[in-house]
Amino acid sequence: PEITIDELIELIPGPDFPTSGFICGREGIRQAYKTGRGILHMRARANIEEGRKDKTRIVITEIPYQVNKARLVEQIAALVREKRIEGIADIRDESAREGIRIVLELKRGEPVRLPKPGEAKAVLKCASCKKRWTAGMRNYPVRDRGKGW
Repeated sequence: PEITIDELIELIPGPDFPTSGFICGREGIRQAYKTGRGILHMRARANIEEGRKDKTRIVITEIPYQVNKARLVEQIAALVREKRIEGIADIRDESAREGIRIVLELKRGEPVRLPKPGEAKAVLKCASCKKRWTAGMRNYPVRDRGKGW
């Protein structure tokens, strides 16, 4: 049956990865559905929470597919040691069966210092919080039971 790309995206909005994360933009998905090949950019999902005693924390709840959680925590700790990310007092992995939970506890009273635009890309790439996926889709013919291929 004939179906347009927009109708296909309505039925199947995109790939479903087991560690969640989110796909930045729809162009890669659209290109994959249209040509069979596309590039998907995935990012970790993080929230900012207010903790006890005026402490703020950044909580990462989803990571890109095939990113090793333990290695991600090590990479963030290395970035803090190298002072490429400032203002973080503690890093904890509070993950359980319910899902991923990496907590970056900020120093008391200190605002989050985001990297400058030039270094933001390097920090995201270095810390595996962003990942690029190449989608390759194949279309196999449907076999009619009464006939051969």
